[in-house]
Amino acid sequence: MLQLQQVAFEYVCGLPLFERATLEINPGDRIGVVGPNGAGKSTLLRLAAGDCEPSAGAIIRRSGLRVAYVAQDAPLAFHAPLSPGQRMRAALSQCLLSGAELILLDEPTNHLDSAARAWLELQLIRSRAAIVVVSHDRAFLNRIATRILHMERGRVELHEGNYDDFIARRATSDRAGRAAYEHACRKAAAERAAAEQRIRLSAKVARAPQGAKSSHDFYRAKAAKVARTGRLLRERQERAPQAAKPWEEQAIPELSFGRVPRTSEYPVRLRGLSHAFGRRVLFPGIDLDLACGARLALSGPNGCGKTTLLRILAGELTAAEGEVMLDPRVRPAYLAQEGENLPPTLTPLELCLRECGDATEVRTMLACLRLPPAKITRPIASLSAGERTKAGLAMLLVSECNLLLLDEPTNHLEIEARDALQQALARFPGTLVMATHDEWLVERLAAQRIALDG
Repeated sequence: MLQLQQVAFEYVCGLPLFERATLEINPGDRIGVVGPNGAGKSTLLRLAAGDCEPSAGAIIRRSGLRVAYVAQDAPLAFHAPLSPGQRMRAALSQCLLSGAELILLDEPTNHLDSAARAWLELQLIRSRAAIVVVSHDRAFLNRIATRILHMERGRVELHEGNYDDFIARRATSDRAGRAAYEHACRKAAAERAAAEQRIRLSAKVARAPQGAKSSHDFYRAKAAKVARTGRLLRERQERAPQAAKPWEEQAIPELSFGRVPRTSEYPVRLRGLSHAFGRRVLFPGIDLDLACGARLALSGPNGCGKTTLLRILAGELTAAEGEVMLDPRVRPAYLAQEGENLPPTLTPLELCLRECGDATEVRTMLACLRLPPAKITRPIASLSAGERTKAGLAMLLVSECNLLLLDEPTNHLEIEARDALQQALARFPGTLVMATHDEWLVERLAAQRIALDG
């Protein structure tokens, strides 16, 4: 159906994104694309869809191939007053009803509630179209993918099986790579030691033993041979190709959050909180006392009011009825789903330094959330959706805010970054309220949950 032959892509500035990408898509394929933010996953889908051209290589499409493509920002094309999840469902329905032979989906589950995810999984499994989907949802990939395309550090590699199969094979490969590297290092060290030993031995051989009948020239010649052998061994070892050290993720350093001020025992109290759009009531009469350090998850179907409740807590909206009482020492901070409340011209480094003047602390937090060093000095508008989210999360975590209000914080984040975020939030001493459909994050972090039914 479609072939990518040694495809490369680089930005206009000349910065390479990936190279030598080779992929063959056949009828019935269900390929999951994974890798860190900024590795080029969305660009690869755009190339396959024909929305952009490669810097090198060739893309060959079967004549008359019908392709349907849903981008990460597809919901923005639907201007009706719907939630992001509802708009994504509309975009997906349009795609699945198009009769396309090849379906390309970029992070389709980001805004979907559990019922919509189950519906999408069933539709994709039943579909006769070939499917290529970028996703960081482990359970989703395990259920729908039969092959995994992994993109990282400019390389593109195809693996058979679902996500768990890929992880198992990758772990085996990583262990073998580390073992081979360690063996090569031991061998090189032994060869260097042997060479140096020969050279030291030559100095001893050059001295004739007491009472020796042979001439001094004999021992000097013998020493020269030993020394020459040592030099040859050393030169051979120096010319030998050096073993490549396997890539290792840096461990997350300990985070202290010493700048976060304490509040009273119950910094957030809600009394009779209600809100509605027109005649539609989103949530009626919420009464809640939220303790200092609490972790509260807001769950419920798309459009039930999770984002609205967060914006009310942040002070961006006024509730139709009821009251929000915050401790005077509470400093709330809100991160929107798409990071649309971040200034697009600032870099992640500048954004975080506005909240914390300690450049070392800022860089540490950005590294903890797996934002590549090369990206911290680029404008936020030029970053991928996941990289923008990382910048926004880092800004909140280095600030003096003690009430984090996060709207789908793991949307667009790669799996490793989700793990890093969970670890960082677990250490955060303030209070956390998050709207999320990420059950993995809820299970590991949230002690309380409010289910809104819209």
